[in-house]
Amino acid sequence: MKKAEYSRKDIQSKAVEEILSHPLTLFAGLVGLLSVVGFFLFSVSILIWVCSLSFTLMVGSGCVNYFVRRDYFEKRQASLLHKIAEQENKNEMLKLKKGLKHCLKITNDDDFAVQGLAQFKKVQEKYKLFEEVIINKLSPTEVTFSRFLGTAEQVYFSVLDNLDKFVISIKTVDTFDIDYLEERFDKLEIKKKEDTAEQADLDEIETIQKRIDMREELLEKINIFLTENEQALTQLDKTTINLSCLETKKGRASADIKATLEDLEILAERTNKYNR
Repeated sequence: MKKAEYSRKDIQSKAVEEILSHPLTLFAGLVGLLSVVGFFLFSVSILIWVCSLSFTLMVGSGCVNYFVRRDYFEKRQASLLHKIAEQENKNEMLKLKKGLKHCLKITNDDDFAVQGLAQFKKVQEKYKLFEEVIINKLSPTEVTFSRFLGTAEQVYFSVLDNLDKFVISIKTVDTFDIDYLEERFDKLEIKKKEDTAEQADLDEIETIQKRIDMREELLEKINIFLTENEQALTQLDKTTINLSCLETKKGRASADIKATLEDLEILAERTNKYNR
């Protein structure tokens, strides 16, 4: 699962779109266009003045909005896009939660499925606690504050991304009817031992074995996803504890912050590499 977000370029593009579609700009342009059409149809000279005034107003409105009020439009669009991104992230979280609950059903509360859903709940709790601690310990204006929050966010979304892949993998595993595969394999193996197996039977044995191996490999990947998540959760705990226990002496605190941040950044870099 990737975080929904919008770049500076997206914000600027949306702001320009809003400036160009501003009601005053559009209205003035429409009046000017109608004046041109009216002049050619009825040859009324006053329409030339109306046309000139309208197009002047249109250009003036656009220039003022772009060169003078552009910051206002960019802030407005940034706020709107932020709300859209938040809603997209919320929808993705609901989708992931639904997928994890579905995994419980199709696996009959298998340990993997139970662990996956537990990690989904834990990572949200731990990240929320981390935010509370860092706000309490560091000033939002500090560079380290942004680095900590940004790095922890990377770890947070890497856990969710692993859970997203986990859900897909569990659903894929469910498509392998292991009982059927093993039963069929055993029957064919008996024929092979009794030397009554035909070439088609031998080919089927090989095919079934490949499917069984594929299933085992997928289960191993699922286990790796969950293990990586446990490591990430542990690091979030460690970082939160280290931040909450920072010394009040400035020099010592600075050293502790640096060491804690480096540990978290190493984990974020590793998880990002795995998730590419």
